[in-house]
Amino acid sequence: GRARTVPLGLRRVESALLAAGVAGPDDIVCATPESLPRLLGPWTKMVGVSSSDFLGRGMSNTTTHSFWGGRLYSEYWLANMMETIRRAKERHGFSVLAGGAGAWQLVADPDRAEELGFDCVYEGHFEQDGPTLAADVLAGKALPAHVRAGSTACEQIRPIFGPSMMGVIELSRGCGKGCRFCTAGLHKMCHLPKETILADLAVNVASGRGGVVSSSEDFFRYGGAGPHVNFEALRDLLESMRAVKGLERPFMSENERAEIIAALADVDAVVLFSEPDVRALIRELHPEVQVKGTDYTADSVPERDEVIACGGRIEIVGDPKDHSSSAFLSKMVRALSRSVPAGQAESRSMVDPAGEFGNAEEKR
Repeated sequence: GRARTVPLGLRRVESALLAAGVAGPDDIVCATPESLPRLLGPWTKMVGVSSSDFLGRGMSNTTTHSFWGGRLYSEYWLANMMETIRRAKERHGFSVLAGGAGAWQLVADPDRAEELGFDCVYEGHFEQDGPTLAADVLAGKALPAHVRAGSTACEQIRPIFGPSMMGVIELSRGCGKGCRFCTAGLHKMCHLPKETILADLAVNVASGRGGVVSSSEDFFRYGGAGPHVNFEALRDLLESMRAVKGLERPFMSENERAEIIAALADVDAVVLFSEPDVRALIRELHPEVQVKGTDYTADSVPERDEVIACGGRIEIVGDPKDHSSSAFLSKMVRALSRSVPAGQAESRSMVDPAGEFGNAEEKR
């Protein structure tokens, strides 16, 4: 019944409970809704439910609903799941806790929260008060109807123990810009230690996730104070991330690119290679024509001698190589680095971002 991948927020709940010693690894289960009927029993003490849209009142869903009407799937699905939990709760007497980005909807509608079977609605980051609540439940104490944790609890964050959905990792919490319509804007931004970020990344990569996605409010503010960029901290983090074995290149992996090229009608086969050039392939395949991009000339192609030796020719085709994803990222970071005081700028060199970012391959 354990889910293979879990939203990062639930992984944080899991690691917070383990770090606090409230329960052991065998006592905490991040489960799929489908597995609940066989997981819930007299051994269950507390069930936590996380959702970004408990009652279908999120921005995107309300916009869709205003056009098409009807009942939103997210609300319908959650109500069905809660009916399963509520029936088991009546038999076994465990506590039910609601949390996640959509918790505000239950706070605004406490009657509906009670109807669904929630004993407590938790707003905020679990690390602050969540482990204490869990300990209270195990001690036989009743949960309060509502808990609001006002801290980002960065100093209490511990590395995750299992892979997160989409390979999501967290660099920072909060924002501090003060926008009243955004919860993150009300909290000063704090940054996770590099060691915690790399540990989370390593767990995801070890599970087969070649890509990484940042869930933080502003990737380029990592390590900075307020709106200012700490270029050295960001560069150090990215270089350390790039050194993690198994992390793929930016945006799209080589396998995905190969799949797209192979789908073209005029392409017979796509070959991936780990060598710096294709001299060995040229000697094996004896092509009549080798085609290279405009970042080469006919004389600078590394395999030129091998192509000529097998009776082939070289053609240079394509548009100028001035719009790669790596070049785009470099341009973005260079623009941000201009905020560095002039006296410090000379010691700050640009990092080639190739290999620093991964692609998201899984839906939330």
